[in-house]
Amino acid sequence: MEVKEKYTVSEATELLGFKSRSTINRRTKTTGKDSISFEKDEVGNKIIRFVELQRAFPDRVKNVLASKGNTPNTITAHSAKAQSNTGRNTPNALLLQQKVETLEAQLEKEKEERLRERREANERDGKSENREHMLQQQVSELTKTLSQQTRLLEDHRKPSEKAKPEKPSLATEIKDVLKFFTLAVLMVSALIAIAYVFV
Repeated sequence: MEVKEKYTVSEATELLGFKSRSTINRRTKTTGKDSISFEKDEVGNKIIRFVELQRAFPDRVKNVLASKGNTPNTITAHSAKAQSNTGRNTPNALLLQQKVETLEAQLEKEKEERLRERREANERDGKSENREHMLQQQVSELTKTLSQQTRLLEDHRKPSEKAKPEKPSLATEIKDVLKFFTLAVLMVSALIAIAYVFV
C-alpha cells in the first residue's frame, strides 16, 4: 500500500499489519497518551493522519517505511507535494509541516479531553444541586416542627395563666425562653448532622 497522508481504519490496519481493525478502533475510543485522534469524512468514516499512526505505533510505522525503502519524511514529502513546483520544498519546510500536523493531532485530543472534563463537571454540579435541595427540605421540615412545638408549649400553659391578661412573671418568661432555646439547639444540631451526611 502506498504511504499517504490520511487513512481509514481499514487502510491503517492493513498498512500496519494488524489482524483486525479492533486494535486501532479501541485506541480511538480511549483517552490519554494511548489514544488516537481522528477526523470523520462526509459519510462518517474515521480518518486518521499518518503522523498520528506514527506517534501511536512508531515501531510498526518504522518497519513499514523500511520495507518500502522510504524514510520517516515520506509522508511529509507527500503533504508538501503541492509546493514542489514552487521551489519552496526545503528540509525546513518539510519539518515544519510535520510539526504542524503533529500539533493539530494534539489539539484535537485536547479538545476531546476538555469536553470530557466539562461533562464530568456538569454531572458533579447536578449532584450538588440535588443535595442542596434535600437540605432545604430538611430545614423546612425542622422549622415546621419547631413552630408546632412552640404552639404546643403555649397551649399547655395553665388555664389561669391564659385567663390573666397581666404580664407573666419573670420566672415564667425565663422558663419559656429556655424551652425555646433548647428546641433551637436541637434544630441546629440536626441541621449540622444532615449537612455532614450529605457533604
